[in-house]
Amino acid sequence: MVSTGNPERMWWSKDTIVLVTGANKGIGLQLVRELARRGLTTILTSRDESSGRKAIESLLEEGIDRERLVYHQLDITSPDSVDALADWVSRSYGSIEILVSRDLELEFRCFSSRPADSSLFSSLVFFQINNAGVNSIGVPDLEQAKYVVETNYYGTKRVIEAMVPLLKPGARIVNVSSKAGDLAYLKNEWNAKLEDIATLTPSKIDEMIQEFFRAVEAKEIKARGWPCMGEELPLAPPEMLAGYSLSKIALNAYARIIAEKLAREKEIFLNSMCPGSTSTAMSGFRGHSVEIGADTAVWIALLPPGTPEEPLPHGRFFMDRKDVGFSQMPVFYDGQFYKSLGELPKSK
Repeated sequence: MVSTGNPERMWWSKDTIVLVTGANKGIGLQLVRELARRGLTTILTSRDESSGRKAIESLLEEGIDRERLVYHQLDITSPDSVDALADWVSRSYGSIEILVSRDLELEFRCFSSRPADSSLFSSLVFFQINNAGVNSIGVPDLEQAKYVVETNYYGTKRVIEAMVPLLKPGARIVNVSSKAGDLAYLKNEWNAKLEDIATLTPSKIDEMIQEFFRAVEAKEIKARGWPCMGEELPLAPPEMLAGYSLSKIALNAYARIIAEKLAREKEIFLNSMCPGSTSTAMSGFRGHSVEIGADTAVWIALLPPGTPEEPLPHGRFFMDRKDVGFSQMPVFYDGQFYKSLGELPKSK
């Protein structure tokens, strides 16, 4: 049995430090808002410093305590930027207890290779939410696929690896991921390989990614069994969102590998979640509110400390505070569950 008690039994303090990636708007900004309002010291990060500082000002105008808000620049695609952040966190806050790692604040890139907006969320009691990421509408070419995977998978992985040495026993990592990372979207031999967590390694994930890139280059995404979310949508090309989906499948696989290791060796608890289709720029402002989208990440981050009888969960995937697993996930849309994208209300 795992601990899922009432997180509003306040165990944190102003010394609990939170770091959120991609936090200048959308779900990332809502996460900062929710946590700072609860009295945690929350670090808002973004690739573009100007937009990040404007986001801080908007929260101050809402009446959030200035002492609870901190800004730091972060570009998750830049190793130097990630290293600089880790060094600053170490010097400013020392050790860390909670890392809530929000996978993505997605942005649609319509056949664009503009850099991603990025940021991170962490804590001394330390939370880290990795919320930075990108998307590309349509059938990806090789350049687009590489850009999306480098940002969403390798960028998030880079941030986690840089921050883990700063985490204390009892720390948490929450990856904000996506239904797009559903293992069921893989229709080739990699489905079984990723299911076999006992033999899965980061190098195997790298191998899978390279095979996907070769299929993209050969224009054989569907023929070779790679993700085709577009098959569930009317009038959409089957390969629509293939790069984004593959990046999320890779991230979910990596999370499953390291979650067990971190829990066993360091008592650090990593879980993943999907906010569902949330009304942000990425979704064309369709779906439920950012309050609903952010709720589960906040809930996981603030779960009360575990006990030997009821340890904190790790290696799980949540939607709407429910463990839905990593394969055959439901769709969370407008605050409700559906079996597939094709079942979503036509009027929404």
